[in-house]
Amino acid sequence: MLTRAWVRSNLACAVAALVVCGCGARSGLLPPDGDATAPGATSHVSVPPPDVDASAPPPVSLDGGTEDAAIDAEDDVCPSPPPDEKVLHVAVGGGRSCAILSGGAVKCWGYVAGGFLGLGDSRARGSAPGEMGANLPAVNLGTARTAVEVSLGFEHTCAVLNDGSIKCWGGSFYGELGLGDTNTRGNQPGQMGDALPAVDLGTGRTAVAVSAGDDLSCALLDDGNVKCWGNNYAGVLGQGDTVDRGGLPGQMGDALPPVDLGTGRTATAISAG
Repeated sequence: MLTRAWVRSNLACAVAALVVCGCGARSGLLPPDGDATAPGATSHVSVPPPDVDASAPPPVSLDGGTEDAAIDAEDDVCPSPPPDEKVLHVAVGGGRSCAILSGGAVKCWGYVAGGFLGLGDSRARGSAPGEMGANLPAVNLGTARTAVEVSLGFEHTCAVLNDGSIKCWGGSFYGELGLGDTNTRGNQPGQMGDALPAVDLGTGRTAVAVSAGDDLSCALLDDGNVKCWGNNYAGVLGQGDTVDRGGLPGQMGDALPPVDLGTGRTATAISAG
């Protein structure tokens, strides 16, 4: 069974796998000048260390390629884009990985026990032959909806979409999906796409960024405010109490206050632990 201790101890290994494969350098994850510290570079980007051959051929395609190389004896492979697409963003967490392709499609693979991959079942992907490439479905985000950012929490995933909305799927034990209940979504047919509601961020509000953490989620809004929902252990939602939010009707939207950052203060980035 997946535990928080296992995830925390193995997350570094997941990131190391990306580094060894050189995904950041070969898959278009870095800014055009290749500088991981430049504006627009993301903390999810991994750069090969000096002793890794970044020019080695990519081992696996996310959409129709072949699996032709392994980085270790267990055949752990690193996804690379098909010839006509680039990987714009990669996120890892909770024993799984997600990538946003240049067309805005999201593909996720790895461990799953509660719809974490958003593919309408509870089956893991990426651990057996024939599960990647064209055989790996994209997450259904809804009609005309594509992703601009994706973030993986412990047992849930959230994405900022091309209309500024946020959709979250997976486990919702504390309301971390922000849908006014604690129902898991993404592990049964008919739960994704247009059937998956967007998170109610408040009247006229859209999201600039999202960060999914350990049973909570935070959004950076277009007005610079931050809203967080889910597990409020030790006051992590920043509301001056320890009341969970997002798991009951009437807790989201205008009813969810933004985090008080101080007079005249707004946020430029967010990260949920």
